[in-house]
Amino acid sequence: MKQQSDQPRTPVALKTHTETPDGQQIDQQPEPRPSAWLRLRWFGERYMLAHLSAYPVGVVSAMASIPLALMVRGEEVKRASATGAHSELLRRVAQDMQLDPLAAAQLEIVMQFVLLCALLTLVVPHLTALPWAWAASTRPSVTRSDPRLAQRLRWFIVSMLVLAALWALVGAIGWIWLMTL
Repeated sequence: MKQQSDQPRTPVALKTHTETPDGQQIDQQPEPRPSAWLRLRWFGERYMLAHLSAYPVGVVSAMASIPLALMVRGEEVKRASATGAHSELLRRVAQDMQLDPLAAAQLEIVMQFVLLCALLTLVVPHLTALPWAWAASTRPSVTRSDPRLAQRLRWFIVSMLVLAALWALVGAIGWIWLMTL
């Protein structure tokens, strides 16, 4: 019967054998798994990069959605009453810009649409970065590359480029439409 020792068991890395092309076996130690802190750092680095790269696309979407707001909510802008803006911030902006109450109410209608477009646009990069950041945080070792990581990075980059191109196209069409009225 085997006796159990009082000392706690520590995990031992088993040696693996790699065979060279000439048939010799080489003993290798497997790489230890990355620590939880390192995994969190890998996730955070990629997610922060995605967060920062969302801002330029968000600005493009805000600028592009101004004429789009006039296309979509144009009738509401025309029917606005001279009640002024309901938002305290927009009331102060209207006062600083010396806008009359009708213009302030119209500004608020347009700005609500622009804000909604910009916020929805800012959500997309954050969502598309999650698979990339997750793949980085779950890779098996520090030195070995994971093909999922490169694939999800490409997916993130393509989604950002498509989003930026879409808003640039919408903005170009919208501003040309607005300037040629």
